[in-house]
Amino acid sequence: MATLDVSDVPVCPEFADWFQVMSRPETITEFGRSSTSQVIAQAQGTIYPTGDNALVRQADYETNRKTITIVTPYRLKGASPGFQPDQIMYRGTLYVVSNVEDYSQYGQGIVVAQCSTTVAVPNAPQA
Repeated sequence: MATLDVSDVPVCPEFADWFQVMSRPETITEFGRSSTSQVIAQAQGTIYPTGDNALVRQADYETNRKTITIVTPYRLKGASPGFQPDQIMYRGTLYVVSNVEDYSQYGQGIVVAQCSTTVAVPNAPQA
């Protein structure tokens, strides 16, 4: 077990930013169809760009990949039984949580989540 507690770093005002989390609990109806609802919450964490954020040019379309990493004490969820992956709204762009790693050995509830855009052409960066 690690002895370093960094639980205050992801929400430190010098590093942290606010974002919206849309949790999507999923139930199966009596007809076998998936039904999701949406629970929206505000969360705080350290967010930085990661991965390949380059322009993708194909013969019939162009798109930008856009990925971010979020370090937060908020318990983000990827795909799991009873839930669709969380969606993140950050600076006008919608992301979906694609990977969550548990770092609770460094502070209670700390997770690191990789998120990628869900739209073909994400919004331009905001100042």
